[in-house]
Amino acid sequence: MAALPYMQLYVSDYLADTAHLTTEEHGAYLLLLFNYWQTGKSLRKDRLAFVARTSNERWISVEETLKEFFHDDGKNWVHFRVEADLAAVNAKSKTNSDAGKASARARAAKKAEAATPVPAGLATNVTTNVDQSLQRNVNHTDTDTDTEQEDQNHCPQQADDKPKKFSYQEIQQAYNEICPPTFPACAVMNEKRKKQIKAMGAIDFMGSKPFTQGIEVWRQYFTDCLTNPHWCGQNATSWTANFDFVTNPTNAIKLMERMN
Repeated sequence: MAALPYMQLYVSDYLADTAHLTTEEHGAYLLLLFNYWQTGKSLRKDRLAFVARTSNERWISVEETLKEFFHDDGKNWVHFRVEADLAAVNAKSKTNSDAGKASARARAAKKAEAATPVPAGLATNVTTNVDQSLQRNVNHTDTDTDTEQEDQNHCPQQADDKPKKFSYQEIQQAYNEICPPTFPACAVMNEKRKKQIKAMGAIDFMGSKPFTQGIEVWRQYFTDCLTNPHWCGQNATSWTANFDFVTNPTNAIKLMERMN
């Protein structure tokens, strides 16, 4: 397997378990752990002194102390804590990879569908719900009042992009269905988050405003967020993104540029 970019080191646990080690034993133990993590494999007994960078004479003394941290299966030293952490990281990486592949397949299918020509006359005299909604808005004289009332519960709409009507709560629900447990759940839809969502609707990406086009665009975006390893915790501090981060327009643009 490829070397992982970071290692989970629980400092308080490590210090509590190794308080009796000498400086030399600390160094040898950490080198063994680092090699274990980087290779993803248990340690061969015939290479322990080499990995720990000690002479054979010194290793005899160091080995007596360090073997208490490992299980000896006859050929290898196995560290159960490292094995558990490796399994957790690999499982998370596979989940993110599968989500990314599914997202790529969905985008490819959508592009293929968009490229399929529509037979002549098929859409003639067809009036969509969006067209009817726009016509009612044109004929309505009290447009300022309607817009102000709509903003209380629904995302802003742009007539030139023919948006579909959906609510802040639908966005919150879509996020909570897709992103946790990789990202923390969004428990509250407050005014600050509504303003940020409105700002997302104003993003003009490649000549369109995608986040005004319907809840499915948001669902696809949240799925795409899970393909970013750094956002999903694969970083030095195990930090993960949250609802406020992924609905920040600057971060959204960076992800969309990366996906395209």
